[in-house]
Amino acid sequence: MSETPEAAAREKIDRLLNQCGWDVQSHAQMNITACPGVAVREFPLKTGFADYLLYADAKAIGIVEAKPEGHTLTGVEVQSAKYTSALPAGVPRYHLPLPFAYESTGAETQFTNNLDPSPRSREVFAFHRPEELIRLAKLDSQVRANLGKLPVLDAGRLWPVQSMAINTAERALRGIAVGRKNWLFAGSDAGGAHAAVFYTLIESCKAVGAEPFAYLRDIFARIAAYPARRIADLMPVNWAAARRAATVAPPAAVAPLLGGLVLPSGEAAVAQS
Repeated sequence: MSETPEAAAREKIDRLLNQCGWDVQSHAQMNITACPGVAVREFPLKTGFADYLLYADAKAIGIVEAKPEGHTLTGVEVQSAKYTSALPAGVPRYHLPLPFAYESTGAETQFTNNLDPSPRSREVFAFHRPEELIRLAKLDSQVRANLGKLPVLDAGRLWPVQSMAINTAERALRGIAVGRKNWLFAGSDAGGAHAAVFYTLIESCKAVGAEPFAYLRDIFARIAAYPARRIADLMPVNWAAARRAATVAPPAAVAPLLGGLVLPSGEAAVAQS
């Protein structure tokens, strides 16, 4: 008899938890001191059963809600949130509600940090290790909260232009920190580097009055064949300047000087005689 989709998902989740340092145990034979991280299957709560209750250093720290592969995880965090508040009395814990919740199919996993100022689920590529969840649970303030309350810059001996540049960058960072659900978990170092590049380009577009989507769409269409020695032309400030120049009809005396200029649309400006 073939196993059910739910059982297949549990097997995958078991392996993923093991790979991240969690010892998966049944509720009947649980020993929460056996390892730094223990995941107890089918743990009874006040409102049902948690598919996995996570213990770190012998204290409950989070839950995992399992779903069959292909099941959409959007909305499942509502069910997980109920379980984080339904821990029976007497169970040792870090916080109540429990600080962390996962929803997983074994192929896709979401994570919510309930200690964030505005908790929300986000996709992750793996479960956190027990020691990392312990570190997060013991913080006085989570990273998102800290980024949302950056102090006013002490200009000190900075030049005015330096102070203006730093404040502009911090305002851009603050918005990303409190309003972008995936920013603080890029999935890998390379993913974080790529995200930083795109955020830099987007904020640079905003700073020079360029529409970010129009800029990225145009650049993606042209960059593969664009001469490397002229790549600076595609920086947001130069791109925006070229587009503004292209929307204004040049005087007859200036038109000959524009011969050969490549406009953002990819068309060459032709001097009018």
